[in-house]
Amino acid sequence: MYLISVISIISLSFLIDEKLCFAAIAILAAGDGFAGVIGRRYGKHRLYFNKDKTWEGSISGFIAASLTGFYYAGPIAIIGSVLGMTAGAVSRHDNIAVPYAALIAMVIAQWIPTLT
Repeated sequence: MYLISVISIISLSFLIDEKLCFAAIAILAAGDGFAGVIGRRYGKHRLYFNKDKTWEGSISGFIAASLTGFYYAGPIAIIGSVLGMTAGAVSRHDNIAVPYAALIAMVIAQWIPTLT
């Protein structure tokens, strides 16, 4: 599923701002990767809504996702990281949920200033 997510997001970069697409991939790679490693190694506090995941993993994933996403998209990547990592925490299919939730959040956040 990871490869399908990356290829589909890269394909979307022809239609959507490519920096947001690259940030979504970075959020998946760094956020999900760090969350898994830190959660397994240091995770002691399980999420009440998903017993397979931990607070330690989710927080470390958010930090890693924000930092790597920021490189591609700037501050808007923090919004993508929040929603992407939240989607990863609640979904069993996090390799699909994380990048798409992050991308959708960043696209919406990018449009908001133009609505006023």
